[in-house]
Amino acid sequence: MYRSDDGCILLPLSLFLTLSYICVAVLFNDYHWASDHFDEQEARYGAYIDGLDVKDGELVVIEMGAGTSVPTIRMESEAMCEWRGAFLVRINPRESDVPSKLNGRAVGIPLGARDALTQIEKIMSEKRTE
Repeated sequence: MYRSDDGCILLPLSLFLTLSYICVAVLFNDYHWASDHFDEQEARYGAYIDGLDVKDGELVVIEMGAGTSVPTIRMESEAMCEWRGAFLVRINPRESDVPSKLNGRAVGIPLGARDALTQIEKIMSEKRTE
């Protein structure tokens, strides 16, 4: 969330929570996978999302490097736009397309993550000095 009064960018989502949710996943017919840890992480993530106290348009989802081969991250990002009124910034050098169903709530940036974040930071710095 961007606060225009002081130029701060608020990142309410815990990086640990995000990485735990993303990294604990089943891939390609792993029939012996024990889901206990994943179930706990999914419950925490769901509680976090349900507890967000944001108004329509105050939440920005920045998705980096999520391609179409394993679409679960892309689906979650798009769902946040539909359910929570978030704005999606999809950063991917080859697959930055955003669905038209998001009605202007998304932008695709066809760059690598570092380059895109550097450009975003530069633009925001310029805006703060105006």
